[in-house]
Amino acid sequence: MFGVLLSRACVAAMALTVAGAAVAQDIEDSTVTASNGVLVSIKTIARANRREIYSPMVEGDSTDIYAGRIDIGGAAGALFLQGSAYYLGRAHLYDRAEFLDGDLAAFKRGPVMVRECIPKPDAPQPDCLWSEDFTVTVTPDEVAHHSNDGMLEVELSGGPTLEKTKLSIPVDHIYAVVEVANAH
Repeated sequence: MFGVLLSRACVAAMALTVAGAAVAQDIEDSTVTASNGVLVSIKTIARANRREIYSPMVEGDSTDIYAGRIDIGGAAGALFLQGSAYYLGRAHLYDRAEFLDGDLAAFKRGPVMVRECIPKPDAPQPDCLWSEDFTVTVTPDEVAHHSNDGMLEVELSGGPTLEKTKLSIPVDHIYAVVEVANAH
């Protein structure tokens, strides 16, 4: 009986190992240089018929942002800007994004997290570093209309603190994502 259980456990372990290897082989990462020189990352997940296309991360003073698009089943996904904003104080809880001319952009807030808190001896509460993830969906027409000097700038705002954070990404990154996604 013990031998049968042991052999079944070995067969199950081998099956899981083979299945894990098959899934790993099912994911392909590559990098392509767009015609404007921007390196674009492509992750292809064949089993899910999914392609994820991303520009390089742009690190600002208080933000990280990149452009991307996720295509599923051969259908082109929405073009988006995604990243994180970092700040001290209370949670901002951004609830809107707008282009610098005041036009609203499609906005979705992601997780809001406390990264680190530093106690202050003379204050009732510690100073905390927060991060707040976001996704701003844009169209190529919005990028063309709202870009200025080769950059697209969007401002996050709202929430209880009424704080604002400006995001800035080169339009070359956005156009590179569109070009590579449409070509592959």
